[in-house]
Amino acid sequence: MESSAHQPNLIPTTPQWAKRVAPWKIARLYEDDAKGMHDETLLNEVAFALFSRCKSMLMVEEARLGRATCPSCETIILHPVQKSHVLTCEKCGWASPWEQYRHSFRGKHLIAPGLQHFCQEYATRLPAARTAREKMYWIDWLIHRAHWEGTALPGQPGATCLIQGRAQEVHAFLERLSFGTQRISEPGDLQQFWSAAELKKLEKWRRAADKRQANKARKS
Repeated sequence: MESSAHQPNLIPTTPQWAKRVAPWKIARLYEDDAKGMHDETLLNEVAFALFSRCKSMLMVEEARLGRATCPSCETIILHPVQKSHVLTCEKCGWASPWEQYRHSFRGKHLIAPGLQHFCQEYATRLPAARTAREKMYWIDWLIHRAHWEGTALPGQPGATCLIQGRAQEVHAFLERLSFGTQRISEPGDLQQFWSAAELKKLEKWRRAADKRQANKARKS
């Protein structure tokens, strides 16, 4: 009989996904920044909460493409995206049905394809930021890109994946936040982060949205 030490751990440990950030914390940062002040504790809390959330979103997207992260040792597990498949980590022995793993992120606002490039850039850049000014820069960078993504694409805005609240609440919050706030860069630089295929899809969605709006106007 095979020793239990070599058998996979069949008691699944569900992944723990980072939570969304409370809007009042972000608002406080912007209020302080406008006064030339920085609460280092709050700044670090928000910066790394967004960092953790971005990492969770990227991990979920990878898992949906067949590259799940082991919640025990963070090894990448290649797998077919099938309900019946059991994810098994060869490094630490952790195991769980794919369906249970998938259930751990369902309904938690962790899927936002339009924000993938931005989340990856933020997750790469934020750890290198040393000063309060640099950290605030990258927070602002991510918030504005989430805002632009929400205004460019029809449907659920990706910002709801980063900030707590319903879609309408988050949209209203970002509108208030951006009012009177200088944007660090222009929407045109979205093109350096989105692939040609994604830009093509974006244009298709825009045309569809314009068509729906025109049909609605004719009926009214």
